[in-house]
Amino acid sequence: MHDLGLLIGRLMLAPMFLTAGWSKLSAVNATAGYFSSHGIPYPGAAVYLAILAEIGLPVLIILGLHTRLAAFALMVFTLAATYFGHPFWAQTGAAADANQIMALKNLAIAGGLLILSCTGAGRMALRPGS
Repeated sequence: MHDLGLLIGRLMLAPMFLTAGWSKLSAVNATAGYFSSHGIPYPGAAVYLAILAEIGLPVLIILGLHTRLAAFALMVFTLAATYFGHPFWAQTGAAADANQIMALKNLAIAGGLLILSCTGAGRMALRPGS
């Protein structure tokens, strides 16, 4: 049951990132503009780094290849995206409330990724235990 739970958890973590990565890939210039407006350094390069992180890392996690490293890297990415994308501490009113909820959601996802980086993929993986 432990390994099945890890597999299901890996499968549940991935779609959000894959969808976001595909969205960025479909609108690279618009995403670079959005990144620039949020103060992300080197927005043109950051878009491709985000696409790589949001598509490549979840695929590794799904397959169970280098899961610990991929989950840790995706956790770091998620925390950085939270800092730049949901600065509720610098906002007021409804925007602050909505971004605080998004930031807390991302914090929970980052926690799940941290747990996965500590446990590894389990036996139901292309590279068990990775």
